[in-house]
Amino acid sequence: MKPSGLFRVREGGRAGWIGLATLAAAALGGCLAPQAALPAARFAATACLQPALGCLIFALIHRITGGQWGESLRRPWAAGIRLVPWLWPILALIALAQAARPDLPLPTGSAPMPGAAMLGARAVVYELILIVLCGAALRPRWKPQAGPALIVLLFTGHFLAADAFFVLEPGWYSTGFPLVWLAICAASGLAIAVMAAAASGVRPAEAGAAGRPLGLDWGNLLLTAVVFATYLVIMEFLIIWSANLPAEISWFLRRKQGGWPYLALALVAVHLAFPFLLLLSRRWKESPRGVPFTARIVAGAGVLWALWLVIPPFADRGWGMAPFALVFLVAGAAVCWSRYQIYFDREIILSKTPHDR
Repeated sequence: MKPSGLFRVREGGRAGWIGLATLAAAALGGCLAPQAALPAARFAATACLQPALGCLIFALIHRITGGQWGESLRRPWAAGIRLVPWLWPILALIALAQAARPDLPLPTGSAPMPGAAMLGARAVVYELILIVLCGAALRPRWKPQAGPALIVLLFTGHFLAADAFFVLEPGWYSTGFPLVWLAICAASGLAIAVMAAAASGVRPAEAGAAGRPLGLDWGNLLLTAVVFATYLVIMEFLIIWSANLPAEISWFLRRKQGGWPYLALALVAVHLAFPFLLLLSRRWKESPRGVPFTARIVAGAGVLWALWLVIPPFADRGWGMAPFALVFLVAGAAVCWSRYQIYFDREIILSKTPHDR
């Protein structure tokens, strides 16, 4: 694999500083309208955290199974994993800011929010667990622990999803939702890794260790991740619809109002229909721009999923959230992408040392 020169530490650092300056300006502006800024910041932090968690999920899976399909994505995954330990605290701090402001109540009818002390203590526990899990995915000598680490990540994701999403809904709880969210994260993380690998010079038509074109493995894996996440979403909906319990259907009733059904249709098109139809073609998967283009679509769907999960409970606060959401998202993505480039370059440098990972 020969880097194309796109990933440069200096360029990544420049984009990061610009993003940080934009974030600081948005945060100062948010002090004047915290009711609109905090939900917008929560959405942006969720959109940035999801692909990083997805990189961790797939890296642990590849540690267990091995195979050509993950060798070319090992460095992109490692770069994404290094973002996790500092992205989760950002989301936790935003949640703590909402808990610490009694004058900024959560959406009408929401369940009582845990106290700031309890949320903070749990956030610290999650952070310590995530640091250990990232170490298990990054360090070769921890390879035997990849299986238990994946199980721990699954259970941690359940509690983490509860603190991130369940507190926003009026008494709503779903035992299947955390798995749905982790599947969405996995698809986003895989998409970002494919984009980074292609941008660094890896060609989809290039043969891997098993003799197959890498694009075939990327496309098949991306198709599997998209279909699996969609299957979980549909199954959760069917189970809630068949039970027809007021406490469970409230989540969908909230998203039935306003323009949210149009976002649901967009998710059907962007997350499932377009990737599914494109990735059925072998020629498309082996073409230089085929799978990377599809990966961009899936990555964009991850942002729409974050919007679908976070913003509807705050819809009564008006369109004032829209400018904050856009600024926070663009600035946060710039900072994350710059750090991702830097970490990716470091992975390439490390791979050229005698201690090749």
